Amino acid sequence: MSHYEPQNATSPDDQLPPVEPPNPGFVVQLFVIPALIVVIMFALGAGIKWLVERDNDPQSYVDALRRNNAGRWQSASDLADLLRNPRNARLKDDAHLAHELSGI
Repeated sequence: MSHYEPQNATSPDDQLPPVEPPNPGFVVQLFVIPALIVVIMFALGAGIKWLVERDNDPQSYVDALRRNNAGRWQSASDLADLLRNPRNARLKDDAHLAHELSGI
């Protein structure tokens, strides 16, 4: 029996590319850019949330309920959601708000 040995035998190490330390551009591309994308997404989400919650003043809902228009039901629904939210428990004890709502 003869052993088969190729004449141009290469080791697995010869087939791998050389190992080099990462350059700063690669580190920026791998870590900094995705981190910036995440920060921008959180900032956009916080900005949208701030814009939505900016008009959550119960008095503005009461004023909208006083106006007799077609969008009145939306103000009533939004006020009911605001009162139902456990974070706004202090609104349930607001005597002035209750008096204004009973007058409507």
